[in-house]
Amino acid sequence: MKIIVWIVFLIPPAFSEFGINKKCITPHGDIGVCTEITSCPIVRAYHTKLSNISVRKYFRQSYCGKRYNMTLICCGPVIPNIYDECGVMENSGPKIFGGHISDMHFPWMVAIQYKEENERLVFRCQGSLINQHFILTAAHCLRYRKVHAVVMGVKNLTNYEEQESFKKSIVINITYHREYSTDIDDIGLIQIRPVQYTENIRWICLPRKNDASPSWFTIRGWGKNDKKITEFSAAIQSRIRSASYNECRFVNRKNIPWSRVICAGGEPNKDSCDGDSGGALMNMTADGWTAFGIVSFGSRDCSQGEPGVYTRIQYYLDWLDRTMLEMLQVSERKKNE
Repeated sequence: MKIIVWIVFLIPPAFSEFGINKKCITPHGDIGVCTEITSCPIVRAYHTKLSNISVRKYFRQSYCGKRYNMTLICCGPVIPNIYDECGVMENSGPKIFGGHISDMHFPWMVAIQYKEENERLVFRCQGSLINQHFILTAAHCLRYRKVHAVVMGVKNLTNYEEQESFKKSIVINITYHREYSTDIDDIGLIQIRPVQYTENIRWICLPRKNDASPSWFTIRGWGKNDKKITEFSAAIQSRIRSASYNECRFVNRKNIPWSRVICAGGEPNKDSCDGDSGGALMNMTADGWTAFGIVSFGSRDCSQGEPGVYTRIQYYLDWLDRTMLEMLQVSERKKNE
């Protein structure tokens, strides 16, 4: 009991607050129930491991509210992979490569494959694995194109099928924000069959609602670039700064709500570009690599040095939780039919 009381004070306000006995989404994307921490079987199963950093991180990310000063967590199935942390990768030191081809592998990067009218398979967008069931991407990557599959675990897409860590996952369902327009609410989800985490396939952390937005970000994509490299071959990585409202003409001229977007970039040849859509605007936090934004839109000339616009993930945390829950419930009903 002492250990459980100790962990209560460990958990800060984080994601959506569902309320006692309401269904919720666990950090690994399973359906759970928001319940008092002392009543959750998974806490009891790991009560001797609560000093472990990975276990503490899992329960911190499971927070779903408070009731009479008692911490509530999203209590899901007892799982063996509780030690698999978000935002962690091999050799993930502090090195940042500004606008260079990088051998660093971000294991949550996902390439989205489409089937064209002539049955040809092509890559047009990317996304980020945010748990075992879902890939986070931009709405414009889903609304106008027919998604065929997703490819993960690869460093480049030139010879992706030959890479040992390559995995192709079939899409179960897709959705995007119902109020999506060309400029705002550019966020969507791809539901896949549950994927097993490996060294080359992991999930990226999502920010907490009250986290401060960083002043610098990392972007990485397989899209067009100034290196004259074929689109969707080598991955290009850049470190870009946060831009102000006044610097971001796309936002202030169109009166886009600042609470829903992040503006970043502004240096020539350091920008997301065609093919990078849906990828993560990320930074390293105390939890690990964290996605703060989704590549949305920007200048047609990616080398111009115009700040780009990214969907602000923190604004949509409640939408993400509700939508993932709805999609999983639909899948469960179909299984039982």
